[in-house]
Amino acid sequence: MQEIEAEPERAAYALEVAASLLGSAMEMIGKSSYDEAIISARDAMRMASSALLFKDGLISSDFNSSCDYLKKKYGDELPVADWIKVEQLTRTSLIDKLADILHTKGRLEKNANVALEGAHKFLSACSILLMS
Repeated sequence: MQEIEAEPERAAYALEVAASLLGSAMEMIGKSSYDEAIISARDAMRMASSALLFKDGLISSDFNSSCDYLKKKYGDELPVADWIKVEQLTRTSLIDKLADILHTKGRLEKNANVALEGAHKFLSACSILLMS
């Protein structure tokens, strides 16, 4: 983690980008592009976490240290476990895509919906925390 001067404008912009990425994830689900939806949801959560870090005067390029910091700083106010889950889903989306090709339909779609739900909760919490 690198300390910087708190940047509320950069934090607000990062949250706007996160909301746009979440909108893209929703569109991808509508087009049955579930693997792309999972990736967009993940990227939305990454950008939202950056928004909080900018607000707190930090930059991090390490997922684990970001999670550790956000859990410690925000506790139960921020569903970090949902972010971790979505990161894990992006790693398994190729396996899920193969499963769908082999006619075990629904697994990738289910995971995309889980990712979208988790991203929505995470962004909502980030929005509230940025306003506090």
